[in-house]
Amino acid sequence: MSGSRLNESIEKQIHNLINSVSLKSVLDKLIVDESKKANSGIITTDEELKVFHIIKTIIAQNRRIDTDSIGYKDFKGKFCIILNDNQKKKICDLYITPSYRKIEIEGVKYDIPDMDSIIKLKKNLTDKTLSLL
Repeated sequence: MSGSRLNESIEKQIHNLINSVSLKSVLDKLIVDESKKANSGIITTDEELKVFHIIKTIIAQNRRIDTDSIGYKDFKGKFCIILNDNQKKKICDLYITPSYRKIEIEGVKYDIPDMDSIIKLKKNLTDKTLSLL
């Protein structure tokens, strides 16, 4: 920091500078930097994660389904919700852009104008997941 050795007073000064806001800021910068370096162009958005958690909660209501087995894989242009980290066991695909939101279950695409419309697809999502077990 200033070329000094780490002692108790310097450690206290550093500790006072670190808080949740500074950590969040640094984490956000690291995520953006890593995505730029990866050249993949894949950035998992907060909205994708929010829809994932809603779908996971819906599916978890069935006791036969282990919620720890539900995961996701983000691709350029789509967000796949999968079972057992196996891309061949795809529950659904999400297509989320600033202009539209769609979900595809077994080849059928549904518009999701709001989060409540996902709840209406509970039977489709649960049936698809059970068929993959």
